[in-house]
Amino acid sequence: MKKIGFFLSAAILMASSASAETNPQTAQFLRKLNLYYYCPSREGLKGLTCDLTVHASAIYKKSLNDLGCPEKITAALDGQKLTFTLTSDGKGKLALVDPTPSGDAAYDSNLKEQLTNIVKNFDPVLQTWTDDVFKPGFDEETLTKADCSVVNKAHGFIVEQMDGDGSGLKVTFDEKAKRVQAIGVTKAGKVLVTMKLYYSNTPKGYQLDGYWASVPKMNFIETDHFEYQPVGNFTLPKAATKEFQFGEMFEKGSTVTLDFSNYQLIP
Repeated sequence: MKKIGFFLSAAILMASSASAETNPQTAQFLRKLNLYYYCPSREGLKGLTCDLTVHASAIYKKSLNDLGCPEKITAALDGQKLTFTLTSDGKGKLALVDPTPSGDAAYDSNLKEQLTNIVKNFDPVLQTWTDDVFKPGFDEETLTKADCSVVNKAHGFIVEQMDGDGSGLKVTFDEKAKRVQAIGVTKAGKVLVTMKLYYSNTPKGYQLDGYWASVPKMNFIETDHFEYQPVGNFTLPKAATKEFQFGEMFEKGSTVTLDFSNYQLIP
């Protein structure tokens, strides 16, 4: 399943280890498991570019205000533009479109800083979508660089994706082969992050609707949700919303939504 793409992905990243490789029988099972999930690249999509429009909730803006960000800056967040580019190798790039200069250098700098923070916070959300939807969940790189095994349970099974140093990812599936949970662990077996995964069963397979993630050590909780739309022959995001709680700085209801438009596809 590659790495979890959200903000702490580096903490549970599978290191490339020559000693870790999935055995052929398990690899064949995981290739078949991929077919249960909608995958635009398997449908022929090689890449895309699109525009994104920012919308921030009142609670998110208030949290920024409480942290010292001027109200005129938070008021200006809505309607600002970003771009997203995705290439055939699964590399996504979320980028800021510089706001129109206002003539006030301090204002422009502050607004750009807040938009840059949104880019940093949202980049791993879109990478999670890329790793889970755009490319096969268990791709050939994963099968080559990680030791994946399957453990049956009463109502489903678990795929353990372990690196040579013992760190890894444990993904739980229900009896219908739908992912329901992912846990990232260190080489000492300590849980770094727990994710609950939510999918719709579409005519072309399971499609990621969103996920809930908790990082207890940081007192951080986030919920991410995707809405979809038809684009050409594919089903692609219409909007992505990120809600997060982080200690006393950002309370529940702090959300940022990105609306997707102007898709240019590379078929």
